[in-house]
Amino acid sequence: MNKKILAIGLAAAMSVTAVGVMTGCNRGSDGSKIGVAVNREASSGTREVFEEKVVKDGVSIKDWLKEDGHTIPVAISEFNSTSGVITQVSQSFDKLGYVSLGSYLENTDIVQAVTVDGVAATKENVQSGDYKLWRYFNLVYKADALENDLFANFLSFIASTQGQTIIDTDYVQLPDTAADEYVPYAGTETKLTTDGSTSVAPLMRKLADAFMKANGNNVTVEVQESGSGTGIQKAQEGTINFGMSSRDLTAEEAAELQARQICMDGVAVIVKKG
Repeated sequence: MNKKILAIGLAAAMSVTAVGVMTGCNRGSDGSKIGVAVNREASSGTREVFEEKVVKDGVSIKDWLKEDGHTIPVAISEFNSTSGVITQVSQSFDKLGYVSLGSYLENTDIVQAVTVDGVAATKENVQSGDYKLWRYFNLVYKADALENDLFANFLSFIASTQGQTIIDTDYVQLPDTAADEYVPYAGTETKLTTDGSTSVAPLMRKLADAFMKANGNNVTVEVQESGSGTGIQKAQEGTINFGMSSRDLTAEEAAELQARQICMDGVAVIVKKG
């Protein structure tokens, strides 16, 4: 039983029936049709957003897959990183996946984004609201974390003119962002740690490098990546200072953590270039 969930296509339309039901009328240059759905792992914030936002007749992919009687007529490959999805999709024309728009824009030499309901995956279309597959990037932390001057200063750097210039390269600034010049850190703390979303990590590394340089490399920002769910869990446990998440906190998580939105990002549906 196949139920049309969302129209995804290149120049013409390609029908997508679920996360794994990605059989379409378009063919790659080698004649292949989509036969492999390249998915993210269960704890991925990008997967959570994709499954919730791809909706037809009020039914999300996540809910649709829970119903009885559905089969997935294509193979599903699952990867625990954004880079893993991009690498897999770039290998052959029969694969289709989804990744952070910012990460896609850094890899347009090997993959290309398809349209979603006829709308191209671009920063401008995310900002206007025309492109429906988008989410916020968040840093999550304990309520008392910003009592630490270094941690608070790092967030001020992200919101500064310098931080927003980095964000604006491949991601979408938050509406009505009033950026000020960054004031370097003057305290004695020397290190902060982040972990979580593999979608947020490429941006966070750029921000961290610029932050360390702005402070004469006298402070260290350690950026690891393990998925949104793991980053949130580590922030709850207090084993890191900031968790990176590409999805919103659940009500239960929000009872323990604060979340700071740092930018908007699309979810690009990608195929091998060509």
